[in-house]
Amino acid sequence: MHMFTCNQIEVLSRIFSSKVFYNLTRLDFNLLQSLLLESKIKQESVDHTIKLGKFFDLVFEKLKTPGIRNEYIYKSAIAHKRLLGVHSLNTAVMLNEFRAGTSKADAVVLNGTSTVYEIKSERDSLSRLATQIADYQKLFSHVNVITSVEQVPAVLLSVPEHVGVLSLTNRYQISTVREASDYKDNLCVASIFNSLRREEARTILENLGVEVPTVPNTQMFQVMQQLSNNLDRIAVHDEMVKVLKASRSQANLHEFVSSIPRSVQAAALSLSMKKKQQKNFINTMNMPLHAVMDWR
Repeated sequence: MHMFTCNQIEVLSRIFSSKVFYNLTRLDFNLLQSLLLESKIKQESVDHTIKLGKFFDLVFEKLKTPGIRNEYIYKSAIAHKRLLGVHSLNTAVMLNEFRAGTSKADAVVLNGTSTVYEIKSERDSLSRLATQIADYQKLFSHVNVITSVEQVPAVLLSVPEHVGVLSLTNRYQISTVREASDYKDNLCVASIFNSLRREEARTILENLGVEVPTVPNTQMFQVMQQLSNNLDRIAVHDEMVKVLKASRSQANLHEFVSSIPRSVQAAALSLSMKKKQQKNFINTMNMPLHAVMDWR
């Protein structure tokens, strides 16, 4: 394996960004190319004939080193070891950056219930953790914080007892320090509806026997909020899980995800791609590195 320098890996860690991946689905290499140039790998002993997918794998392996792991490394661990390892794309959905109050949940897995994972990597502060947990408790029944082994004691002191605490070990395994309890006391119907798309909110109401009147789109969300006020919060939560599993299903991604390098699978799950974009993405992963670096 090529021995990247600390400066190079700091720059190359940014190739695992949603913007880079989104551009690749459109055959736009400008951002990736600028990061490759900034990392100065052109002057180094990287084999420029290797496929781009293999290059991503090499950088990913280096980024798995304890002490320098970023959010994407943790997100990949959740995708591989929880979503794809315990469940499957046919029975579960993984949502990224899901809005919850003033927070954005790093990863949410929906199967028979809802489980949220807040990532606190080696690079992250715990300063917003209390606010994030408070927001997540209003939407999800199982709340977890996943962090480095070194930060576990600080996290345990910072979160309520029903919150699960997980560590990403030095061998890239997810270790359960404390299991998350099924905790629905803080669920909030208004918070759930605020996080949904309009059609998802409407479906939940209809599934619970609430008739939604025909009103202008500008008034629809306010009307639905009012209609939901007296609903049972657990019933709303359970319908939310069913509706989101259907509306944001990833079952059709199984073949695509299986056909791309492991290092980019978590990213693929977070992008909404049409068939043509999936094909573009697969093709870019099979391009030689030098073709991307010399692209105009």
